[in-house]
Amino acid sequence: MKQKLLLYGLLGLVATKTMSQIPKGEVLWLRADKDVVMDVNNKVSEWKDGSKNDNNVSQSNPFFQPVWIDDVIGNKPAIYFDGVNGKYFLSNSISNLTTAGSPRTVFIVGLLDSLAIDNGGGDFPSAGGTMFTFRRSAPVFALQAARINHSVAAKADYIYTAGLGTNSNATAADRKYFNRSKRCEFIDVFISSGAGSYLRVKQDGDSVGVKQTNAIVSDYGANGFTVGDREDFNGQDWQGYIAEVIVYDRELTKSEIIQTELYLLYRYHPPCVNPFKSNAGVIAKDQINPSLTLYPNPVKNILVIDGLPEIGKAHLTIADITGITEVATDVNNSPKYLLDISQLKKGNHMLYVEFNGKIVAKQFIKE
Repeated sequence: MKQKLLLYGLLGLVATKTMSQIPKGEVLWLRADKDVVMDVNNKVSEWKDGSKNDNNVSQSNPFFQPVWIDDVIGNKPAIYFDGVNGKYFLSNSISNLTTAGSPRTVFIVGLLDSLAIDNGGGDFPSAGGTMFTFRRSAPVFALQAARINHSVAAKADYIYTAGLGTNSNATAADRKYFNRSKRCEFIDVFISSGAGSYLRVKQDGDSVGVKQTNAIVSDYGANGFTVGDREDFNGQDWQGYIAEVIVYDRELTKSEIIQTELYLLYRYHPPCVNPFKSNAGVIAKDQINPSLTLYPNPVKNILVIDGLPEIGKAHLTIADITGITEVATDVNNSPKYLLDISQLKKGNHMLYVEFNGKIVAKQFIKE
């Protein structure tokens, strides 16, 4: 919970100049809202790399081309891979984003197609599948959101598959990962220290428990990488949407991971994510009341909060950038409120206003 509050307490900083960019050194950056080449039916033939490394992915065969769809996650487009009714993928057969068995960090923003029928023997509609694969034939390093139900791995929530038929495959130990994936848009982070280490996973700012009997193996299969269905394997084909992919050929630091999560959260605002774990709603772009204003900003001593409900109670909370609560108070039947913040430390702070079943987040600077 503390880490979740840290992530959302920092949300407002993403809009600042220092936090608006991801860490330097990405080897792949795919965004569905730019650099997508498609035909008149929105079938995608190429998804261009925004990292300036020219690690573009493409698909020349129309039968394997996924579809670009507008307004999917956070009012932004995504690429749809219909893994139930065919094999759809975009690939690069030349570039290896990482050397065999080396560290890496991968961010994926996606959504399972919950309206689909079973694919691959899952025990509920949309069993998911492989979203991203390093190398194009086994041994691979495959990242998944897949429920696989068979005699060997009954109802296993797969996260990572080595592609070697070994116990290096990783599953979600507590099912939280896949149970949330099948309902909500997700921001997934996969962190590997390289061959011989064990996979670490985060989803929507939370660490996910992973069960992995053996360590990660080296991926030295055919050159390249794939977005969507695995090229070397039939079954568990990705059934859902991918809006953004960011890959690093190193293990990012904790602060760099949080910085990138914040960037993605600010862009997409997954509606199922609720840092307060209450019935008050979530912080989402369309929930921020434009009539609620803070001034002066920056502020020295008295912060004016204008636009509160004229009738009813509003709960105000101020937290620092680590998510620690500094001020909490209730305001009754007062559209304008003067709050003494003279005791706060200088720097960035977040004001959370809870009213009318919603939570509104505003950033301000204490001088």
